[in-house]
Amino acid sequence: MFVGAGIIKINIPYARSLKDKRKVIKSIINSIQSKFNISISEVSSQDNVTVGEIGFSMVSSDKNYINSLFDKILNIINDNYDIVVMNEDYEIMKY
Repeated sequence: MFVGAGIIKINIPYARSLKDKRKVIKSIINSIQSKFNISISEVSSQDNVTVGEIGFSMVSSDKNYINSLFDKILNIINDNYDIVVMNEDYEIMKY
């Protein structure tokens, strides 16, 4: 069994309020949750108007599947939202 966990830090340059930012974050989270069966949530920088951090985790018997899922998540974020991915980090652990 493999467990993948990661965090994606994004910049939403056009956000003028926390409400603007949370609208984008919720949209990203809902979009990813509807496509993939993973745990995902905003995990940090809740009070920063333009920066958000989204954490996620997933479990699979196939390490390559987790790698491809991470790539798909990044593609969804980059292709569908007018934001900047500032940092991405994930780890796959074997149990």
